[in-house]
Amino acid sequence: MDPEQSDRNENNVINSVDCCSLDNAIQLVKESIQRLKDKSLFSYNIYGKDNELLVFKNRIGEYSLYIGKAKVTVRATEEFPSPVHVCTSWESSTGIAEFWVNGKPLVKRGLKQGYSVGAYPKIVLEQEQDSYGGGFDKSQSFMGEIGDLYMWNSVLWPEEILLVYQDSSLINPTILDWQALKYETKGYVIVKPMVWG
Repeated sequence: MDPEQSDRNENNVINSVDCCSLDNAIQLVKESIQRLKDKSLFSYNIYGKDNELLVFKNRIGEYSLYIGKAKVTVRATEEFPSPVHVCTSWESSTGIAEFWVNGKPLVKRGLKQGYSVGAYPKIVLEQEQDSYGGGFDKSQSFMGEIGDLYMWNSVLWPEEILLVYQDSSLINPTILDWQALKYETKGYVIVKPMVWG
């Protein structure tokens, strides 16, 4: 999964998020899957580094989090084809990476302690970037629905994660807010209101 770098491509989906660097990051996704394995949910690349922050669904019930090309993988029970709420967090100072699936915490893992995620990313949903804003492999594109996406610059407390899981609007995202995203779509993408909760 460590693809070769290719030339810079500035013509893709969601452009940069203005932040100096992410010492802590948390990202939440609700998704309904149609394809079962090897699909990118969230790809955050900086110029010259792919897989800077990547959330990848390997198969039903198996997720990987990449930070600076290093990864941890977790397994959870899922009821296919029901929608799934996935939350992943990583804290630089401790290197602790966590996944919560449908409001339930999974075993914590160690990942890249002391690392800082780079700034000025290209962020792409449902497709892994093998270069800055490009280098796509069609076989890794996610087929399904994503209903929410939020990102904070600090790790949320378990109680806050549960509030977000329960669709609470009490926790304001500090980096990415699904409701306020400015984005560009490429290929066959349909944007409609979410009908499942």
